[in-house]
Amino acid sequence: MNYFLQIIGIATLSLSTFGQQKWIQNNNNSDFFQNKFQTEIQSAPSDSVKTKPFDIEPSMRLGYIKSFGMGDNILNNEFQNSNGFSIIFSAFSIYNAKFSAGFETQKFVEDASELEIYSHVNKNSYSLQIDYTIPIQNKFSLVPFINYGVVVVNFKDGKDLLARQTANELKIGTYLDYQFNSTYTAFVGLSYTNLFNDIQAPTPQDKKYYGTFQSVQLVLGFEFN
Repeated sequence: MNYFLQIIGIATLSLSTFGQQKWIQNNNNSDFFQNKFQTEIQSAPSDSVKTKPFDIEPSMRLGYIKSFGMGDNILNNEFQNSNGFSIIFSAFSIYNAKFSAGFETQKFVEDASELEIYSHVNKNSYSLQIDYTIPIQNKFSLVPFINYGVVVVNFKDGKDLLARQTANELKIGTYLDYQFNSTYTAFVGLSYTNLFNDIQAPTPQDKKYYGTFQSVQLVLGFEFN
């Protein structure tokens, strides 16, 4: 009888010890999976990119300009298509829309027209610009923009200023950026420009001919951040 009770006692103790070990193992496994699940949640990438309402992003675009004139107007008909350069300074962005100020200058050379008194025309623009960067693939981005400026058109013979117009210009286009690194970016830009000036002229035809200019503009350059 005593031998039988000893066997029962040993079996009961073994089951109790096994149950405690199993409970400890299950509890450790539960902690392991809970910690692993929390770690995976914390390290998982967010589906949405947070946009800063306001960010300081100083940058500068320098570009070479080639314009291709269109329409029936004095700059397109009487002068050769121009060359020039542009510089755009950006200081800040609001919800990823970048705000910039710029200067652009172009030179139109007289093209054996009837206007023999003018040797060339200097067209200088002071503008404000808004653009928005859209990443497309790897290091490439599209940057659509809208630009509005005040334009001073100087008709000159050599160094002598013979006439001057002050006009406005609207430009809509896009850049295609290739980012080498966080500092240097190469870009090519294409835009449509429309210069308009409410000049006094004898007829509507003269007003349009002497006071407007439309062009497609190509720009090549670099951006420095």
